Amino acid sequence: MTDHEKGDLLLVVTRINVDTASRYYDEREPLADTIFGNVPEENLRSVLYHHGVEEYGRCVGKVYMDTKSRGTIHTGYVYVKREKYSDYNAADDDTYLCETWLSVERVVEPSTPTVVESVALS
Repeated sequence: MTDHEKGDLLLVVTRINVDTASRYYDEREPLADTIFGNVPEENLRSVLYHHGVEEYGRCVGKVYMDTKSRGTIHTGYVYVKREKYSDYNAADDDTYLCETWLSVERVVEPSTPTVVESVALS
């Protein structure tokens, strides 16, 4: 897992197979390491929206996050698109409805790794 600094912006991409109600992709990466790295923050909403339409299909809603200090805020968009299975055993016309959540988060407090040890069950 990548260490993030306080104030870093993260691009969050979550993909869901709606037909099976299963989340199969969930990734957070520094925004600076993505194609949005050089986009000014004031233009990020528009660029993120248009990229999502091109890449992930029709926009069907917004992503919201509850915050302690600012209440509920808009952080991204939800897209849907019918996609082909990439499984080698799937038929050529075998498709599923894919829902993609594309949003941006800011690191408020970097996490620290949890240190654990095994417990003997005797």
